[in-house]
Amino acid sequence: MKQKSIFEIVLMVVFFFFIAYAVLGFAGIAPLPGGGKDEENIYLGSVVIWGTAPSVAISDAIDAAGFEKKVKVSYVQKNTATFDRDLTEALANGVGPDIVLLSEDLILRYQNRIQPIPYATLPIDRFKALFIQEAELYLGNDGIAALPLTVDPMVMYWNRDLFSSAGIINPPTSWSQFIDEVVPKITMVDYGAKIKRSAIAFGEFDNVTHAKDIISLLILQAGNPIILVGADGALEVVLEERFGYDVVPAQEALKYYTQFSDPSQDVYSWNRSLPLSESAFLSSDLAVYFGYASEYKEMKRKNPHLNFDVADMPQREVGAKQKITFGKMRGLSVLKATKNPNAAFAAVMLMSGPDFISTVSRLMGVPPARKDLLSKKPEQENALFYQLALQSRAWLDPLPETTSAIFRGMTEDILSKRANFADTIETAARKLENALRIKR
Repeated sequence: MKQKSIFEIVLMVVFFFFIAYAVLGFAGIAPLPGGGKDEENIYLGSVVIWGTAPSVAISDAIDAAGFEKKVKVSYVQKNTATFDRDLTEALANGVGPDIVLLSEDLILRYQNRIQPIPYATLPIDRFKALFIQEAELYLGNDGIAALPLTVDPMVMYWNRDLFSSAGIINPPTSWSQFIDEVVPKITMVDYGAKIKRSAIAFGEFDNVTHAKDIISLLILQAGNPIILVGADGALEVVLEERFGYDVVPAQEALKYYTQFSDPSQDVYSWNRSLPLSESAFLSSDLAVYFGYASEYKEMKRKNPHLNFDVADMPQREVGAKQKITFGKMRGLSVLKATKNPNAAFAAVMLMSGPDFISTVSRLMGVPPARKDLLSKKPEQENALFYQLALQSRAWLDPLPETTSAIFRGMTEDILSKRANFADTIETAARKLENALRIKR
């Protein structure tokens, strides 16, 4: 391949920043400089996006956006289970996409394949002013890994009939209320230790929908970020750290979670013989279900007669100063392998504008990741989802499948009494460190 001259490289860089700034202005991310209209009229070509989000939502939003005069964007929905393999093979054969719709748990996995957006184009303070706090997971040493579109916050679905029958007026706002009131009044266990009805599906892993995310949330609420990003960008597993607390936060979180599947505990409410927690909730055998905002309409469809409502995620204590829920976030990343970087960056920036994100948010049934859009709360249950979007947090997951196995192992070690809480957390920390090394 003929090597580009220094002049050609400099010219490309200057042209990129020229186009990028103009497009940022069009997307409402940066102000347009004087004379910006000419830059807006430049057609940059076409790009392809791969992602696992529903095609009907992304493609319809692209069609409605009206920026085809600047860049033509095509979206291809891929299977979640085969996405990584499909992308690796496509890139190896030189036929990969230009952009990927990246979830928060894939940031580390794909960081070497991503071309970050330079901070000279979009400064950190401007990024933080525009997007929710969880979006800061996309901030790296070399730039911004992705521009966020949506966030799907975890919420608490609760069965109104089961609560009212038990004489409980309001859903719990703190985890301690499950122990003090909800479990004693709702969970039913017969003399053979068979669970007839459950207040909460905690403790086990395989039959608890979103178990890994729930455990992650409890650890984050306890004050532990799981993996810490240092000032130099270095990643450190901190699962064993105390962070000034008397008890290791991760131990406290794991102890709370597993007690509900321990037959020797008064709060025993769940075991591995029971169905998947989502199914149990839909059949009114489970009082609360921790799921995502995106599940609301589907749950209504699956059981239109179920009398349920949506509430905030419980916190460590009533009136917690900092409320936290877990959020599944999606953002757009440009791949280094793109054959048209100017068009790819332009597409990402245009799709990060308020109009496009608002359309995608509505079509997907999840809140937007832009704070200016979250300030315009919709009616009914979506207003709560918007509030929880601002409270959403997550962590930098090195290898999602591997870490799922690690979290499963933590619950199994405790419930089988193979190890105590300190040893279990120590073992999990070593495994997370190994996963981080493999990722690197």
